[in-house]
Amino acid sequence: LIQGATGESSVRIVSSVEKNQKLILRFEIGNYWMEKSYDASRNVESEVALDSAKWLKNIAKSLS
Repeated sequence: LIQGATGESSVRIVSSVEKNQKLILRFEIGNYWMEKSYDASRNVESEVALDSAKWLKNIAKSLS
């Protein structure tokens, strides 16, 4: 469903900027995108993975 609608099968992080002690990431899949900010002083790997999965699930719901 996702790949058919977006032409892609996974979410990519296309931008990563640190500003005011925040890490701002831009996620993309096809024409869909989302920006999220995280505390730059912490290891945010698991948060990023969880947010990416939730976002992908929301896109799938909206397409069905």
